[in-house]
Amino acid sequence: MSKILIIKVGSTSLVFPQGTLRRKMFKYIVAQIVKARARGYQVVVITSGATLAGLRKAPGLASIQDEVLRKRIAASVGQPIVVRAWIEAFAQCGIIAGQVLRTHADFGRGAAAIASVEFLRRYMECGCVPIINEDDTRSAEEMKAYINEKGDNDQLAFRVARALKAERAILLTDVDGLCRIDDSGKCISEPVQIVRRVNSAIRNMVRDQPDGRPTGMRSKVNVANKLQRAGITANIANAAKWVIIPILEGKCVGTTFPAH
Repeated sequence: MSKILIIKVGSTSLVFPQGTLRRKMFKYIVAQIVKARARGYQVVVITSGATLAGLRKAPGLASIQDEVLRKRIAASVGQPIVVRAWIEAFAQCGIIAGQVLRTHADFGRGAAAIASVEFLRRYMECGCVPIINEDDTRSAEEMKAYINEKGDNDQLAFRVARALKAERAILLTDVDGLCRIDDSGKCISEPVQIVRRVNSAIRNMVRDQPDGRPTGMRSKVNVANKLQRAGITANIANAAKWVIIPILEGKCVGTTFPAH
């Protein structure tokens, strides 16, 4: 039975602040995923970036006062842009990838969860890579969670990993791992290499980025904690560095949260 690897990539790793895509980053991450697949892993990509990519594409969005509605529309505009970049990057390596829109409820309990898991397993058995993103257009709850600093695709990555009984989940972001940051969002300490348990000292160490991004380090640590408690090893690492294969080789890269 193939091992399942979840790769979650944050918005700022994929999209520039002005809304254009970091296309080289897509190719860089895909190159690592190709090598992971060669090692026997089935890979699921959880992608962020749709809202950020879409906000700059529709000038009329600025006139919408309802923040939830504005960002849901932006996500609808940005989703095909981001997913197309993933599909093209995988196609250049001879791999078929496709968009799979889901909500948190799809990986909860009951028939919907069973159907979602079965679909993804069959999808990967066909040799395809699912590119999962929260279906913001029909999930106002998810967008409210984003705005209220509860995290979005980080939490979705946990739900998918747990439902699929993944071996590992790698959360790729724009810093080297769990570290202290200054007011500009830059690390001012070396990353903590291993977190065996998320205690009060670890929680006191993290805070969200100064720009208020709800899916900052606090969200990732919370999700990593949930993953390790669910028996899944989690890693937080820098998307801009060659990290996926070294992590799979057991090297100390970024911050590792060993499974309990």
